[in-house]
Amino acid sequence: MTVAGIVALFTLGWTMVDLSLSPDKLKFYAWHKWVGCSVFVLTIARLLWRLTHPLPPLPDDVPSFERYLAGAMHSFLYVILLAMPLIGWIRSSAEGISVVLFGVLPLPNLVEKDKVLAETLEIAHWAGSWVLLALISGHVLAALGHHLIRRDAVLTNMLPRCRWCSIVAVVGVTLLVTIFATTAKAGPIDSWRIAYNDSEINFSGKQLGVTMSGHFSQWQAEIVFDPDNVNATRVRIEIDIASINTGFPEADELMARNTWLAVAKFPEAIFEATQLQHINANRYEMQGQLKIRDQIHPVNIPLTLQMIVSPSNPDKLLGKASGEIIIGRLDFGIGRGAWADTDTIANEVRIFFTLQGERAL
Repeated sequence: MTVAGIVALFTLGWTMVDLSLSPDKLKFYAWHKWVGCSVFVLTIARLLWRLTHPLPPLPDDVPSFERYLAGAMHSFLYVILLAMPLIGWIRSSAEGISVVLFGVLPLPNLVEKDKVLAETLEIAHWAGSWVLLALISGHVLAALGHHLIRRDAVLTNMLPRCRWCSIVAVVGVTLLVTIFATTAKAGPIDSWRIAYNDSEINFSGKQLGVTMSGHFSQWQAEIVFDPDNVNATRVRIEIDIASINTGFPEADELMARNTWLAVAKFPEAIFEATQLQHINANRYEMQGQLKIRDQIHPVNIPLTLQMIVSPSNPDKLLGKASGEIIIGRLDFGIGRGAWADTDTIANEVRIFFTLQGERAL
């Protein structure tokens, strides 16, 4: 089971880092975390089992330095198998992304969001993966050396001694694969490819009664939606706050300061949907969480959604979603000190958007 988990971790890890932002990439990252947690638990169980089931002794002709090396490698292997999932968990917490085991069991964040810590742990996780690969390679080569050159019983002692062990391992791996398959709320066919050139996220507010508006030029969206299964909807939108454009450079510079959006400390605004309700015809209402700066508040977004089969490609479905909400900027800590005066800058900010995209039928 542990070996199968490690193989899955490396396969998922090497694959997901080269993917562009997409539903598949998000799934691979989630599966990687789930398998890592599983390996962590299996390693602890294995250590507890070893307390009452010690390793078989090495043959008498094995030199003392090789015995020491084998023991050290074995111990270090356990250390890295425990450390790697913890590093990954802490890194995810530092990125502000909670780990939800198998999509149902949320794990606590171990640290506060910290970009520098997340970047440091990313390097540590990468380096640790190569250390783990080296340890496993050394372990395998040593076992093969005992079997093929010395022709002793070291390798056979490492293998399961009962038929049931192999059966349990196969069943366990099958169950894990089944869990990964069934916990994905929607398949790739339901993932929308956003046409960013035809989509926009805008905002407006009032300054001394005069409407001022702007938009964000850089953002990413992951949308999984099937009109026949709205409960499986997933929406996550990440907005690059530094891409704000009010049409006035001086105002853009002001927005980046700590009294407003504090771009250096909080570079992203994030919306994540928690529920979608179909009202009637092409009208929907989406509930979710909006994070700006260090504040998170629930929001309800009325939506109008239009979908048609692509005239040029009958295998494609085209979609256009429009909606808007009104938020209170002070609720999110936007505009502090003298700028908290709502007589100058109104508290209400209108956020309105149009998203266009396509998906396979």
